[in-house]
Amino acid sequence: MSNIRNIRSNQKIKKVKEIKTQTDFQDFAKKYWEDHTKPYAFAIGRQFVDKKGYPIAVRWLTVNLTEKASGTMAAICDALKISTLIDDFALLPVSLERDKVDGLLSDYFHVFEDGDHPNITALKQIKEWPAEWKACVFIVKNKKLLETMPIENMYDAYFRLGLVSHRLCLPGELRIIAGEMMPKLKNLAWYAGGVTTVEEWNAKPFKTEALLLEDKLPPYVWAMPLNEAVRILNPLVRFGAYLGDGTTVMPYGWINFNAGIKKGMVEGRISGGVLVGEGTDIGAGSGILGTMSGGNKTVISIGDNCLIEANAEVGISLGNNCRVCMNTCFHGNTPVIEICENKGRREAKAGDFSGMDNITIRTNSLTGAIEVLHQSNKVGLNEALHQNNSKP
Repeated sequence: MSNIRNIRSNQKIKKVKEIKTQTDFQDFAKKYWEDHTKPYAFAIGRQFVDKKGYPIAVRWLTVNLTEKASGTMAAICDALKISTLIDDFALLPVSLERDKVDGLLSDYFHVFEDGDHPNITALKQIKEWPAEWKACVFIVKNKKLLETMPIENMYDAYFRLGLVSHRLCLPGELRIIAGEMMPKLKNLAWYAGGVTTVEEWNAKPFKTEALLLEDKLPPYVWAMPLNEAVRILNPLVRFGAYLGDGTTVMPYGWINFNAGIKKGMVEGRISGGVLVGEGTDIGAGSGILGTMSGGNKTVISIGDNCLIEANAEVGISLGNNCRVCMNTCFHGNTPVIEICENKGRREAKAGDFSGMDNITIRTNSLTGAIEVLHQSNKVGLNEALHQNNSKP
C-alpha cells in the first residue's frame, strides 16, 4: 500500500502561456494525446494515513473515464510529467503535491473558472485543505488490466470499487474478488469525519465522533459524493455497490460491493456479484445467493420488473417479469414441480429455469413442494416514491 509515487520538483510548473481560452485548452489536450498514450481512467482523491504516515485508505473526490475527461488527464500528466510512467506501470498512484495543484489551476484550468467541472472543483477543494491532508491521483493504463489482473494494492482496490459506485462499470465487469482484495486492506475504524486505525481509535476511547463501522471498507455514503437520485436509509450499503437513479434502500436493505441494482426498491439483501435490473422489488428479509461464500461460482442476475417477496431466497438467475413468492427458498439443484397450462405437471430442477422470463416460483402451502408457473408478473413500482431527485 505504500508504493505511491511522489513526483516532486524544486522548479515551478512551467507556465502554459498558450492556454488563454477554452479552445486553446482543447487544442492543447488534443495535441497532447497525439504524442502520448491515453490511459483508460483516473481518479483524484484524499489519502488517509496513520500516525506514522502510512497510507491506510483513500476517498475519491472524482472517478473518471479518460475518454470523458481527457483534458483534465492531459493537464495532470503534463504538469506532473508522468506520461512515461504511465507507459511503464499498469497502475499508477501518484502523490499530488499542493504546488502542483496551484499550477494546474493557474496554468491550465484558469479558463474554466466560471464552469461547473467536477475535477476542477476537486482541485479547488484540495487547495483549501489543511496542510497535513494528502492528495493523490490514481491512473490505470487500460481496462483489460482491471478485468484480468488481481487487485494489486489498496489504491487499486478503492479504484475498482469506485468505478462501480460511480456507475462507470457494472458489477461483475471488473475483477473484484474478495479473497484477492481483502488481504490488501486494513481493518479500520470509520466515522463520519474520516477513518483511522483501530489502534488509534482505541487510544482515545472518549470521542465526540460516532463510529460507523469497523471494517476494511467504508459505507457507500461515506465514500461517495451523495447522489440526489438515490435514497439510502442505513449504513449497510458498502462502497463498491452500484445504485442506479431512482433506487431506494430501506432500513434493513443490504447491498454488498461488486453488486447492485439499476433501479428499484431494496428491503432485502443483494449479495456480491449480483446485478438486479430496473423496476425490481427485493422484499423484506429476502436474499439472493452471491459468489463470495458457500462455494457458489455461478453469477446470478435478476431481470427487470421482478418481485422477490418477503423472506424468499433466490439461488438462480431470473429473467424479466418474474415473481418469487413469500418464504420460497431454492438453489439450482432444488427439486421443483413445473405446472404447464394444458400439459399438466412435471418434475424438474430449479436450475432448468435460470434466466427465464415470465415465471412465478412459489411454495405450495399444502404439500410444501416448490412450484414453477409460466405467468407474467410485471411489477409496477410506485414512481412517485422513486423520483428521488424531483423538486417539491
